Amino acid sequence: MKRWVVGWAAVLCLAAVTDTAMGGRKKNCCPPPCAPTCAPACSASSGPACGVTYQTDYRTVSRTVCETVPVTTMQSFTEVVSVPVTTMETKTETYYEQVTEQVPVTQKVQKTEYVKQKQKVAVQKPVTKQVEQTYQVCVPVTKQVEQTYHVSVPVTKQVEQTYQVCVPVTKMVEETYQEQVPVTKQVEQTYHVSVPVTKQVEQTYQVCVPVTKMVTQNYNVCVPVTRTETRTATSIVCDRVPVTKTASYTCYTPVAVQTPVVAGCGATSGCGGCATPCAPASGCGAVSTCYQMVPTTQTVTYNTYQLVPRTVTSTYNVNVTDYRTETRTRTVPVTEYQTQIQKKMVPVTTMETKTEKRMVNVTEYQTVTKKRQVPVTTMEMKTEKRMVNVTEYQTQIQKKMVPVTTMEMKTEKRMVNVTEYQTVQEEQEVIVPVTSMVEEKVMTTQVKLVPKTRTYQVPVTTYKQETRVTQKPVTTYQTQTRVVTECVPVIVAVPAAPACGPVYTPAPCCY
Repeated sequence: MKRWVVGWAAVLCLAAVTDTAMGGRKKNCCPPPCAPTCAPACSASSGPACGVTYQTDYRTVSRTVCETVPVTTMQSFTEVVSVPVTTMETKTETYYEQVTEQVPVTQKVQKTEYVKQKQKVAVQKPVTKQVEQTYQVCVPVTKQVEQTYHVSVPVTKQVEQTYQVCVPVTKMVEETYQEQVPVTKQVEQTYHVSVPVTKQVEQTYQVCVPVTKMVTQNYNVCVPVTRTETRTATSIVCDRVPVTKTASYTCYTPVAVQTPVVAGCGATSGCGGCATPCAPASGCGAVSTCYQMVPTTQTVTYNTYQLVPRTVTSTYNVNVTDYRTETRTRTVPVTEYQTQIQKKMVPVTTMETKTEKRMVNVTEYQTVTKKRQVPVTTMEMKTEKRMVNVTEYQTQIQKKMVPVTTMEMKTEKRMVNVTEYQTVQEEQEVIVPVTSMVEEKVMTTQVKLVPKTRTYQVPVTTYKQETRVTQKPVTTYQTQTRVVTECVPVIVAVPAAPACGPVYTPAPCCY
């Protein structure tokens, strides 16, 4: 059985080697990593097991690539073009020329004059009178009134006193003294007060009242009247006129000139010298031909266009406004003043005396006897006597005159100005406008239109169809092939044990 396996392995290795030698390569066929059947003489006692190691190598591979390349060629196209052709045509037009005339016209003009007139006017004049008026006044009256009050009067006496010297001894001695104590009482007092009393009294006065009446009045108005006039205006129009002009230009023409060649001239360069291209190879003394550029002036005639101004008269309508005088009637308010007697209530204030009572604080002083402890110092060791002033207070009744003010009513008289208005008729000068219609002659300008005929040239442009052939670039795309060289990685099998009989080297993997 073992011999059969080894035989089949040998056949397979031989087929693989034959395929590699013939250049045959299969797609996606990679050999196994190890072929132990390639060395049938190997055994377990001869050494380690055989095998291969794979390495990456880079090889240059050529391949064909297809590309699309733009190709531009010039092609002929036939086009139909409209070419403008301008011709001059003669036209006749009728225009109107304006003629001005001065014509006298009689018209009525409104004239206003101011006249002074005397008119009687009712005028309100104030009249002031002195009127005696009686009124009452509260007059203060001050009187001296005798008033009795108590006063504490100090009385000093000389009293003999015994004292001792050297040893001061202080004792508290009870002392009696008198003190004035104020006592306040509420006393009812009667007094007079002047109270103002206001009453409404009816009074008569005169008032100027305006009275408005509607009066019809005539007045003149200037009314605009619009009429249409035909006028002529002159404008300048530029025509495009073909003009033939002449232009000169200069060109250079080569002219042959015979130049002798002189022997021994010593010329090294230039036409006519020795050993130059202009002279023959025989030497100096020969004749050479040179060309000189001679300027030539030529005249060319060409057509151009020039703008020629011309005067064009056009007619248009204008609205002209005239004014005419119309007499109209309107109603105007006229105000007059009338005197009316009216009555009104006027407040009149008078003073009345009123007796009222009030409580008044009255203060009185009372003598009060009090006792107090007074420190008395005595001196021991020596007894002495001295006179000491002792003050005592005695109450005395005194009288004084006090001013007392009372209000008394007194009637007095005074003169008061009273103004009244009286209506008086007076004559005054008033300026009154007087309007009249006056005829005047005025020179008016009248315009007449006179028809006239004239001829002028007008350019007329027509278009002519022409067929032209033009060359235009046309771009097309063509497919081209080219060879590209690339570097491709290839996996190569390297034998791991070279002493183990013949080793099978597999073919590189295909991509």
